Amino acid sequence: MTEPIRDRLVSLRRSFHRHPEPAWREFLTTARLVEEIRAIGVDELAVGPDAYDPADRMAVTDDDLEPWIERARERGADED
Repeated sequence: MTEPIRDRLVSLRRSFHRHPEPAWREFLTTARLVEEIRAIGVDELAVGPDAYDPADRMAVTDDDLEPWIERARERGADED
């Protein structure tokens, strides 16, 4: 990592603001955070259903999720 951590964090924050996502639909945001966390060497990470119960998503149906999942894929989010 040659880029100072501050610059990387600023870049990441700006990316989040360029591609806002509503609550419970933060698929691109999650993918970017997972990339960053893995890049610093964290080897055990709980994401999605491993981190929370999907039934806890308030007022969000599966139909509401698909467009946001597809949007994240189109912007390069890892399928996993």
